[in-house]
Amino acid sequence: MHATPYSDVSIVVSQFLLKLTGVWMTVNDGEKRRRRIAMAYTFVIQVYGLYLNIGDIYHSWDDLSHCIFLTCNTLCIVLTMFKFSILFIRRTEFKNLILFARKNFWHLDYDRHETILFTKCRKFCTLWTLTVFSFTQASLTFYIITPICANIGKNKSERILPFKMWVDFPLSETPYYEIMFVIQLLTVQQIGIAYTCNDNFLCVLNMHVVCQFRILQHRLTKLWSIIDERADKFNYASKCYEALKECIRQHQSLIEFCDKLEHVYTLPIFGHVVVFSLLMCFDTYEIFLFHPYNFLHVYLRRIDRREFEYRAGNVFGMVDGAANGRGRTNAAGGREGDDNEVHAALPSIRRWFLSRILGDIHRAYELYIVVFHPHEGIIQG
Repeated sequence: MHATPYSDVSIVVSQFLLKLTGVWMTVNDGEKRRRRIAMAYTFVIQVYGLYLNIGDIYHSWDDLSHCIFLTCNTLCIVLTMFKFSILFIRRTEFKNLILFARKNFWHLDYDRHETILFTKCRKFCTLWTLTVFSFTQASLTFYIITPICANIGKNKSERILPFKMWVDFPLSETPYYEIMFVIQLLTVQQIGIAYTCNDNFLCVLNMHVVCQFRILQHRLTKLWSIIDERADKFNYASKCYEALKECIRQHQSLIEFCDKLEHVYTLPIFGHVVVFSLLMCFDTYEIFLFHPYNFLHVYLRRIDRREFEYRAGNVFGMVDGAANGRGRTNAAGGREGDDNEVHAALPSIRRWFLSRILGDIHRAYELYIVVFHPHEGIIQG
């Protein structure tokens, strides 16, 4: 262990968030007890979050948009529980990663050029951690702002919570409303921290590994210059051999660290990719198709497919015509020769291709109306 202690904002914030969720390593019995309490609290909060969302889905089955919103929340909670389960199972390997990084990465025993590389890495990690934390808090804030704004001008009996609870209890009355509001606020906060803290720490570790590879590259390029050229041939060769062996050992240790890091985070990354793919599908559906007042929904309901293709073709035709008119005029104000005549058919081909694509979009929308809203139909233009 290096004598000079080291710490920065990214490591301090990551350590604090991981301790809040009960993932960070422990060194004594007191920290073990606090870790168990944090893990139990995080688990209870996640179960409570699942209860809120699944219960609301059950009672709001006829509202497809609201069910999709609740499904997205449920997927995030399930993903958080999955990642914490994997890290709990592999907590020994996770602890070894932290100890290795403390011993070999997080210190100040570098030369001038290596210190510059390490400083750049530290600044990027700090910027990344603060950005992730800020965006997370901004996203969680809207869960609280929404019911507060919705309750403006309403009676106390009509107040709503961030998440609706289907219980036979006067939750809209004081002090039950305030107590439940604080409980749901703490739930959202803890789930949000648990959702991002592991991924943020993984990014910090990856950036420090990249920095160590760059430092190793610098040491290899400066391998011969660090040895005293006045030494005799035998000592010169011996020093070069020892320096090269040290670089090889460092390279092997970095590769081993990467393998261990991959072993710990492979399943969490896989789960994140799967869940994020589902979230993209649900969110895209809500944005472009479902909400009855968004721009695409209103526009497509007003015209039929042929008129839609005709309007799209005219728009792209005017754009292409203007572009080609500018292209056929040279800098002197004259007309260009036969170079652009080869591309004369491109605007019509592009217009036909785009109109076909937009026509397919309109047909997909018609299918959506037939399947999900058969009583409405398409209003012809």
